[in-house]
Amino acid sequence: MRLKPVLVVVAVAAFGWVGYKAFFAGSGVKKERGAAVVMVQPAALSTIEDLIEALGTAKANESVVITSHVTESIKDINFDDGEMVDEGRILVELSKFEETAELQNARSNLAEQEKQYQRAVELVKSGAATKSRLDTQTAALKSAKAQVAVAEARINDRVIKAPFTGILGLRQVSPGSLIQPGTVITTLDDIRTIKLDFAVPETYLAEVQTGLSIQARNAAYPDRVFEGKVSSVDTRVDPATRTVTVRAQLDNPEFIIRPGMLMVVDVVRNPRERIMIPEQAIMSLQDRQYVYVMDAASRAQRVTIKTGIRRNGMIEVTEGLNAGDNVVVEGAFKLRPGAEAKTVPFVADGGGA
Repeated sequence: MRLKPVLVVVAVAAFGWVGYKAFFAGSGVKKERGAAVVMVQPAALSTIEDLIEALGTAKANESVVITSHVTESIKDINFDDGEMVDEGRILVELSKFEETAELQNARSNLAEQEKQYQRAVELVKSGAATKSRLDTQTAALKSAKAQVAVAEARINDRVIKAPFTGILGLRQVSPGSLIQPGTVITTLDDIRTIKLDFAVPETYLAEVQTGLSIQARNAAYPDRVFEGKVSSVDTRVDPATRTVTVRAQLDNPEFIIRPGMLMVVDVVRNPRERIMIPEQAIMSLQDRQYVYVMDAASRAQRVTIKTGIRRNGMIEVTEGLNAGDNVVVEGAFKLRPGAEAKTVPFVADGGGA
């Protein structure tokens, strides 16, 4: 008698299941699976290039250490640290009292010798003097001119000027100090244009030519890309490293690239128009690569492709696709050849469908 309630419950449940199936079967309702949703992006042509990577060192277009040619005390300093100066600007004046006096004496002597020369010319013309006297006076005049030139040169050695336009470094001397030949006064760099020297393997020697574009980066400015062109290639290959030194030039209008900076360099070569697609669109089957392309009827077609270089999450397609092909980027795992699918535009930072 205790089993009867259990049997009643089982019977009711079975009857309910049979009724449920009969109801939905009679109503014609069928459970259907909807079409897959995938994210697509049209294949597009982009300009790409191969890159030769190297490390380079920045150098000033012109660079010099400002020194003295003579031993003398400093009279005046006419510049500040880091100042931009033009070519010919007087930077330092040395004491030149003795040299000034010598120049005055030489000029006085020159004036006298010019008078004597003119007198000798007149005497020779009148027959009152021989030609040998004129020759002697001519030699004396030349000597006087040479003495003036020497005195002027000694004074010029005591006026130190900027040999070209550029930015001065730190001052290393003080007024009144005695300097000697070779004493560093300051440095001068023309950094409006930067020379960038870097080494590339000799295997690229035939490809690295003047005029090639380069891109350079520095850790101090991680978001900046400095562009320039190869200006020259060294005539010698280093036998120890089997590399050749290449020099590029970069415009530096803001003066932010400094001599001595380490630069990461990309030499741009072999520019070409190629189809680029996101890397995640590619699937592999054994040793082949393929993508799904949605046709005009919204059906997936599996297309075998060949690929080239990768760059910033994109990959070059050398064979298999045409510009404008609607490539499935996200959701390809849901597809089979010929399957229908709904498409939405691919968003680079979006997730899968």
